[in-house]
Amino acid sequence: MVKQKMFSKQFIQSVFPKANVSVKGFQRIWTDSRSVRSGDLFVAIPGEKFDGHGFIAQAAKLGATGALISNADFPGRSELPKKFTLIQAKNTTEALRKLAKAYRKKLKIPIIAVAGSNGKTTTKEWIWFLLSQIHTPDSIFKTEKSQNSILGIALSLLQIRNEKMAVIEIGIDEPNWMDQHLEVVAPTHGIITTIAEEHLNRLKNIETVAKEELKLLKFMIKKKGSFAANQDSSWIKNHKLPLKHLTYALDEQAEIEGFFESPQTLSAFGARWSNPLPGKHNAQNLLAALTIVRLIHPELTREDLFRLSESTQNFQGEAHRSRWIKIKNDVQVFDDCYNANPDSMERALQSFIEISRGCRQHAVIGDMLDLGDASENAHQKILNQVIVLGMDNIYLFGPKLKAALNKATNLPKNIRHFETIDEVAAALHSNLKFGDAVFLKGSRGMALERILEKIK
Repeated sequence: MVKQKMFSKQFIQSVFPKANVSVKGFQRIWTDSRSVRSGDLFVAIPGEKFDGHGFIAQAAKLGATGALISNADFPGRSELPKKFTLIQAKNTTEALRKLAKAYRKKLKIPIIAVAGSNGKTTTKEWIWFLLSQIHTPDSIFKTEKSQNSILGIALSLLQIRNEKMAVIEIGIDEPNWMDQHLEVVAPTHGIITTIAEEHLNRLKNIETVAKEELKLLKFMIKKKGSFAANQDSSWIKNHKLPLKHLTYALDEQAEIEGFFESPQTLSAFGARWSNPLPGKHNAQNLLAALTIVRLIHPELTREDLFRLSESTQNFQGEAHRSRWIKIKNDVQVFDDCYNANPDSMERALQSFIEISRGCRQHAVIGDMLDLGDASENAHQKILNQVIVLGMDNIYLFGPKLKAALNKATNLPKNIRHFETIDEVAAALHSNLKFGDAVFLKGSRGMALERILEKIK
């Protein structure tokens, strides 16, 4: 698909009336100076480690024809080409959101918002995959990886070109983030995968999490949009729904009911859907995506759905999310180390136990971050759970799990805490035997994928 130059001089000046734009328009609006292309408008974002203003000259050398800035005094300004456009705003992140909001109003396509405490990225990937089978891959836009923050969502919207519809992942780290997201995304379809404890360092408790997530549902009611409602979530089940909705569930009654066949099959619509990602929680992610597809395409026949079910074995999803990987000596690794909170950790552990029965089981557990006052109890609970599950070897990494371990009593001999990734990898590697199974999960900040690289 040819990417058109969508950001004309007139569009930019409609958002920033005082801007003196010296070119006809911009090919892209971009924030990463390392991957700037010819004709881009580079947005200089001040960050914790780097300030984008220090890379404007580099972006110009790579072909950028303009920059959005908040600081007019930046290094290399004198080196810029004569016709290089500089647009100054008080806050470049807010300016980027302003551009994204204006651009969203120009888009006349369905936009699906995927929110929730767990399973957002996998559900987003499933929606994209299923719709790609009905249409074509290049006709469906999706959020790359987990670009679901204030900055990432704005940048994602600005990458949409000729696609027929878009799937946008929405994350909430702080109170009122959902309001800001909805103001820019303005979705036509919505789904909240789950509501559970997440980002409690700022959201404080499950009630605040629910209040934030449910703003998407209220938005769909207000805007008369379409919503896929997870009836297995009590927070959603007891809430008023938009007129255009479909309910789904694995355990409760719903308009679309699924049945999970362990370890990785979903039965729904009279068909069996093979899921490369094992576990009940992944079956629910697939069912959620199917419900969205049904909302968008109610005309699909039983035969259409059967044909669609034949494609699901080719689904891959994002790296480090419920991947079942085979390495040397027939060792299998349940790689779910992208992120973790108490609910996702519990679900992943249960899935691992189901799919690794008959194998020697090794559990590598990393700290769950950003839990605020709930952190201590959450880590003690997970420690107790992993002990009760009867793993053959348990490897703990992180200060929060170390504190939980120090408070525990009557510990089995097969559990140890390690100070470094190298120590974890060495101990795991020395204990692995032919046909063993390894569980790998912790918060993003623990970067447990480094262990996978070492034991491969």
